[in-house]
Amino acid sequence: MSNKYDLALLMVTNDQTITRLNPRDPNSMAPGERLFAIGASAGLQSTVTDGVYTGLRSLRSMDERVIQFSAPINQGNSGGPLIDEKGQFVGVVSWKYMSRGGLPVSGVGFAVPSSYILEEYGAYFD
Repeated sequence: MSNKYDLALLMVTNDQTITRLNPRDPNSMAPGERLFAIGASAGLQSTVTDGVYTGLRSLRSMDERVIQFSAPINQGNSGGPLIDEKGQFVGVVSWKYMSRGGLPVSGVGFAVPSSYILEEYGAYFD
């Protein structure tokens, strides 16, 4: 469990070989690259939504940088992977803007970058 990023790593044991997602550093991404958020959006298992990478943001309320992307996310997406077109893991879906300055906001989501995940859990990816 990581208190720093409010994340936990689950270990799955299985008799079969499980393919894992290879991480990609979000610093290597360009704005406009297509991304996919995978989760249980609104309670529907294995839901995939797509959008584009906007960039890395430093927000006033956070000490760390986060990935901004435009894929629609809903309750149930948080904690799911954010992947690129090649299936590489770029981050963990974390939260979205619901409103800003009293006005509704749509399509502005944020993820913890894969580089932070590797910093915290890198030994498990070897």
